[in-house]
Amino acid sequence: MKRRADDSGTNPRKKRGGWDEGAAAPFTPITGCGPPQFQTPGSDRPWERVPKKQRTLYVGNMPSGMATEPMLTGLFTKAVSCCDGFDPALGPPVLSVQMCGGGTYSLVEFRDLQLTETALQFNGMELAGRQLKINHPTGYRPSDPPTMPLRAPPEILQQYRVATLSSPSSRPAVVMPTIITEAERRADRKQRELFVGNLVAGSVNSQMLELLFSEPLRTIPGNEAHPVPPVVEAKVDPGGKFGFVEFRDGAMCEVALHLFNGMMLCGQPMVVARPAGRVVPPDPADACKQGSDGAASQVPASSSTGAMGASKVVCLTNLLSEKALASDVEFAECVHDIRAECEQFGRVEAFVVPRERALEGRPASDVGKCFIVYEDVSSATRAVESLHNRQFDGLTVQATFVSESWV
Repeated sequence: MKRRADDSGTNPRKKRGGWDEGAAAPFTPITGCGPPQFQTPGSDRPWERVPKKQRTLYVGNMPSGMATEPMLTGLFTKAVSCCDGFDPALGPPVLSVQMCGGGTYSLVEFRDLQLTETALQFNGMELAGRQLKINHPTGYRPSDPPTMPLRAPPEILQQYRVATLSSPSSRPAVVMPTIITEAERRADRKQRELFVGNLVAGSVNSQMLELLFSEPLRTIPGNEAHPVPPVVEAKVDPGGKFGFVEFRDGAMCEVALHLFNGMMLCGQPMVVARPAGRVVPPDPADACKQGSDGAASQVPASSSTGAMGASKVVCLTNLLSEKALASDVEFAECVHDIRAECEQFGRVEAFVVPRERALEGRPASDVGKCFIVYEDVSSATRAVESLHNRQFDGLTVQATFVSESWV
């Protein structure tokens, strides 16, 4: 937000924050539709003839606090419904879901033994970036003779991100879950995540943010039948000024980036951008040229440090204009606003903004940059993720980590 002097040009008007904030406006969340409904025959309940334990599967490695009973019901209903030979006239494929262990695992009861064995083919499918472990529960006794599952088409298993090893015989594909390290999971999440800034504090919560993004994306052709919702998770920072939205896949993330950036919410435009630390996937066509160089981070590096990992020191660039640097009054107001914003993310041990007349031993290329030393790395990480691509006095701020040797 621009600062202006009064008509006399001598006494500056009461300053207003230069960060991208605005007045609150009412927000009306959009309501969505539930999962598809199945017709259940009136008195025919063949599943009651088979013990419940034989028709129940253990589902583990779930993202704690994220999965719900309706979500799992819809997920498995759509999965087995896509298999060859599925008959919806027999009733709903999933009868019940019991959440256990604080949401870290669940017990899913199916209509019959065939659908129970069918669901086992989806062992390893992903939910919120985690591979689900699907198996029979303790105490299960195999049926005699064995129950053959419905065939899960390879393209359906691929849609659920389940790795398969096709067999030349007529038997269903053998599921081979892919082993993914925790570091790879975090990197994958970064590819599917967007930063959402310029929110009006107290006007938007996590549920509203999820509805805001998910409902329009559901209307995209072909999206309404997808087994996984377009938005996996949305979280608004406790301060209420920014949040993060995790999407189903990279393609959906890219669509949301172009669709929602600049959209008006509560009377001001949202700032939607890639999160700090996101690594651009390498182009296969350039693999031979790049060799082992890898991909570069989208977060710009300080000219004096180069790209690096997280540290306690943050560098902000492109937020002070030449006019602000030339005027002592304007400079003091800007520095006050910038420091106040930075202190929201943790204790600041040092705050340096070099000017030409006060370089303090820094190179001339650092003029106009802001260097913030935090007490710990977590505070610095929050600052980078929040401030990168934010607007300050109409300028798009760039935030990056700086080596701690700078101190």
